[in-house]
Amino acid sequence: MTDGIDDLPLRARIRGDVAWTFRLSRELVETVQWGSGASAIHLHDPMQRIVRDIQALSVHASLLFTTNAELHGRVLCGLPPGTPKV
Repeated sequence: MTDGIDDLPLRARIRGDVAWTFRLSRELVETVQWGSGASAIHLHDPMQRIVRDIQALSVHASLLFTTNAELHGRVLCGLPPGTPKV
């Protein structure tokens, strides 16, 4: 944004919040998978696809919690974010 407001802390916070949401989503999907039993591993079961999708998304760098928690912490401490894409 070019309105003169330094929105870097806000953008870093948003990235951290989104990554945390994906982490919780992955934990939820894994819990449901465990409760679904062995039938959930079959290719025809929708749960199997959901599990693979959330696992793939949750390890993407822009959604990985540890990466974004570090970025947010660096910005809160007044350090550069360490990545140009914030």
